[in-house]
Amino acid sequence: MEDFSLDNLNDVQTDILGEIGNIGMGNVATSLSSILDKRIGISVPRVNIVGLSDLSEEIGMAEKRVAGILFTISNDLDGMMMFVLEERFAKEIINILNDDKISGIEELNEVNVSVLQEVANIMAGSYLNAISSLTDFRINMSVPFLAIDMLGAIMSVPAIHFGEIGDKVLLIEEKIIGDGSDFDSYLILIPTVESLKKLLDKVGGVYGNGN
Repeated sequence: MEDFSLDNLNDVQTDILGEIGNIGMGNVATSLSSILDKRIGISVPRVNIVGLSDLSEEIGMAEKRVAGILFTISNDLDGMMMFVLEERFAKEIINILNDDKISGIEELNEVNVSVLQEVANIMAGSYLNAISSLTDFRINMSVPFLAIDMLGAIMSVPAIHFGEIGDKVLLIEEKIIGDGSDFDSYLILIPTVESLKKLLDKVGGVYGNGN
């Protein structure tokens, strides 16, 4: 499969990636429910293949401040992942877990940042644990890097390294739902081509033929 890439996935392969996203984000919702002590749900994810330069426009938050949680993965799968969360969801996390109440992310102090970093670590670990359970792959995760800025500025971080991997990303969009509120959430996957094929071949054996 010499020409395999994100550009030529078929419908079955896209559905498999959507199922992986669904399982992974379900695990994240369970973890968030536990640490926030409130019921958290996740909408059915939507999967798109997007050029890196088009991400801000696709997400629609180019001029909005967001929380970006970036980390690399290695071992049986290699690449980068990034959660993009609405500012108001990050603010809600702080206000639930800290005694200090903030009205905006610009008010974050060191304690607030530490809280968000720990939540980021739990979210990333929960997602990868779900993939590991599904595939039996060993996946190492770097310490998540948390950035709060305009989306375009945050995306410059993975873009520095992106040329070594490819020019497309896998964008999984869903909503985090809790207590009558919902928040837009995005997961950006930047896998190596070899890792993507390995993942599809493995999970395709469970959900269908990914070839």
